[in-house]
Amino acid sequence: MKLTIKGILYDLNSYIADLNSSRYSGNSTKQSQQRDCVIQLTKYKSLKLTGKYHFGFTWYCKDKKKDPDNIAFAKKVIMDSLVKSGMLPNDGWKNVGGFTDEFEIDKGNERVEIEITEV
Repeated sequence: MKLTIKGILYDLNSYIADLNSSRYSGNSTKQSQQRDCVIQLTKYKSLKLTGKYHFGFTWYCKDKKKDPDNIAFAKKVIMDSLVKSGMLPNDGWKNVGGFTDEFEIDKGNERVEIEITEV
């Protein structure tokens, strides 16, 4: 199964900058990003992931200015959103078997596609 989340998600450098400006700012931005992800995930509301899964992330970016590990930080927001939406019971060891990340350029259509396979 494949899920798509459109738009630009928070990267690690932005999160650190928010934390440095105010200890509450980083959490506030994470919560806002998580709400946006949960809203986008409502189109998959019938999906219930009850087993153990591998999550393959393909990150589509507008350019190569950000480092891949900086971009993939948004995985935390996405996984928390899957739990909050009720699609995944937990994002711990029982339900997550692993991750992979790939990075592509798509200037006009930034997004992340998540391929979920049972392990």
